[in-house]
Amino acid sequence: MLPVYLYSSLVLCCVISADLSDPEKGHLRSEREVDLIAMLKKLVFPLKDTNYYFEVFNKGLKSLNDKEVVSNLEWASLNKLSPEDVKAWKSEGFTEGKRKLPEIYETGEKLVKSGVTVPRDEAAFRHQIGFQLTSNISIEMIKNGLVMEIATQNFKERSGITNRAITGLPTLKAVDDCMTEQEDMLLAPFQKNLTCDPLYQYRSIDGSCNNLGNILQGAAFRKYRRALFPDYADGVSAPRHDSSGLPLPSARLVSSTISRLPNEESLDISMLHMSYGQFLDHDFTSTPITKIPSTVTSFFGNQPISCCDPRYLGFAGLFGNQLGCFPIDIPEDDPFYSLYDQRCMEFKRSAPAPSCLLGPREQINELSAYIEGSMIYGVKPPINGSDSFREMKDGLLTLQEGDLLPPLTVLDMNACNTPEKMAMGQFCFRAGDGRLNENIGLVFVHTVWTREHNRIAKILKVFHPQYDDEKLYQETRHIVAAQIQHVTYNEFLPTLIPHSLMEKDGLHVKTGSTQTSHYDPSIDVSIANSFAAATYRFGHSQVGDFHHRINEYGTVETLESSSTFFNPFFFYEKNSVGSLARGALLSRSGKADAFFTEEVSGKLFHRSKPFGLDLPALNIQRGREHGIPGYVKWLEYCGMDATSFDELKSVMANESVVALQSIYSNVGDIDLFAGALSEMPVPNGFLGFTFTCLLTDQFKRLKFGDRFWYEEANQAGSFTPAQMEQVHNITLARIMCNTIPELMTVPRYPLRNPRPDNPMIPCDCADLPVYDLSPWGP
Repeated sequence: MLPVYLYSSLVLCCVISADLSDPEKGHLRSEREVDLIAMLKKLVFPLKDTNYYFEVFNKGLKSLNDKEVVSNLEWASLNKLSPEDVKAWKSEGFTEGKRKLPEIYETGEKLVKSGVTVPRDEAAFRHQIGFQLTSNISIEMIKNGLVMEIATQNFKERSGITNRAITGLPTLKAVDDCMTEQEDMLLAPFQKNLTCDPLYQYRSIDGSCNNLGNILQGAAFRKYRRALFPDYADGVSAPRHDSSGLPLPSARLVSSTISRLPNEESLDISMLHMSYGQFLDHDFTSTPITKIPSTVTSFFGNQPISCCDPRYLGFAGLFGNQLGCFPIDIPEDDPFYSLYDQRCMEFKRSAPAPSCLLGPREQINELSAYIEGSMIYGVKPPINGSDSFREMKDGLLTLQEGDLLPPLTVLDMNACNTPEKMAMGQFCFRAGDGRLNENIGLVFVHTVWTREHNRIAKILKVFHPQYDDEKLYQETRHIVAAQIQHVTYNEFLPTLIPHSLMEKDGLHVKTGSTQTSHYDPSIDVSIANSFAAATYRFGHSQVGDFHHRINEYGTVETLESSSTFFNPFFFYEKNSVGSLARGALLSRSGKADAFFTEEVSGKLFHRSKPFGLDLPALNIQRGREHGIPGYVKWLEYCGMDATSFDELKSVMANESVVALQSIYSNVGDIDLFAGALSEMPVPNGFLGFTFTCLLTDQFKRLKFGDRFWYEEANQAGSFTPAQMEQVHNITLARIMCNTIPELMTVPRYPLRNPRPDNPMIPCDCADLPVYDLSPWGP
């Protein structure tokens, strides 16, 4: 539903105070009432993670609880292995991995030569080429990741250790042969021989040198952090199985079953909220998929291997896991795909992270963990003094005519540009993060923030005509990163996390010129694997059936959501940014629940065919192949036990429990994504108990573990009190007014729907806070 009437009926030149902490009031609670907020407030964030247990194990266990945890992991069994055998098995496994690597490449080449590939018109092609981006840096790292995965499998076979004990293999010394021969594959080229200047006032482009005691912590091209130890079927890399050791039910079956619950729109949250959340996601998570170098094409990823082709198994042989195939079975009686005789959905596994330590498979994060605007600026330093996102003059970012994002002027296999549109001079766009063309809402938010960068850079140029391009660029980037942090913690997070929990954990921002001294270098800001693979994907449930464009006269144009995927050409139409802005501001988001519109659960990335991919099924499959433990393990991690389906009624409605029980044979088998989104939202929150817990943990780390946090005082690059006061005046509403000339009015809080306590305000209204850049002047 589109509350367009609000557009004209609530235009006020005043600011009515709105409670940012109460997105949904009056929802029904679960059958077994428990004080979920009290339970969450008892937790000490950040929570203990696997790094904690590695640390206390190496230093000596102290508490009884820590001893019990490590005892259950069976790490003590590693001490029974002779040092001579361990050294021999490590070297033997590494040699075996190196021997098999060329065979894996050859198998991939045979598949490509034989045409076992995904056609260009398939949704899976756009998914793997246009969205699941894998950089050349990661492609090199994959080589080491595959070698060490094979080495770990070999070590397990030779030693006879249990799956649980495998999680302790990283406590052993690094493989000497690996350190000697493959050191170049462990780091991005620009991270080698790295030195840090503690007095440098700006962030590095890749997140390195933020933590001066651990200079690569939180940097790009590092592995994700594990909150809980991975649960692989073989302990090494095979996707999680059920409690009896059998494959879990089809991810598509899970998706189609839980999504039959009624669809509900949020009465409070706008569609812009979903787009901003995705924009933010692309600042700190990007997981490459398995792509392997080939002499046939530049890499197999440019001609994706088809995992659903019946010929695949005949070629893949023993290397199916290393080639990255993990397709999703579609039930014969599927309510949607059976209409099109579809029984298999393409799915490629995430790339294995490099390491010289034995242990379970980990995954790469190509982005830095910090909130710093990398979706705008990228994470790689300029090459030969040039950066494709920058004008390299006056600190400006590149924009094309009409202040649109720069064009992506290539056709070759980018899954977005089309010959027809290129002939008209219309191209998809490019930015620091290559996924921006995925939907028009994401392109819109990118456009706003890129324009804001250039607006600030031009003002700073007037203040400081002597500044060169690099100084203007870095100073502007510093301000924009602060703006994004402020909007995220002042306007976005309060819509997700209850006020009392934010207050207790220090997640609220300050006001005026007040600054903080909260930085804690012992906090690991790295993004949790579970956060990237499950928790932060809650926004997929917010997607509605339609996107709306509203012109200056209030006329509404409705677009099917699936028609906007990799189709950003609307932006070339006159006044398009303003019409998309009004649509995003005045459309309601879906609730964060187990319902998914068919636009993403059956038609994702489709073009010429009437069906596409199922996004929630992809998410569930992603969690399994990342070894994300089952849902009830996360309930326990957050302080709540559930050993039966009936006990889930403390956090979810009866019909949700019934739906899950119809799919899973054991409560311990439930996938994190499916279980957590089936929960009822906590009081005064947007998410259920589990995702609220995991979200709070990660965002506390991102604030308190960031040396360049915008409010932090006494650090290189800290703002002056006068500057701090102006940053605290920043609002998303003002940024939108500053960057969209055709936008005349805006809600006081754009991430929320307009209503009496969140009125539409004219952009020229004196009551809409203004931030003054004069404190950055001479």
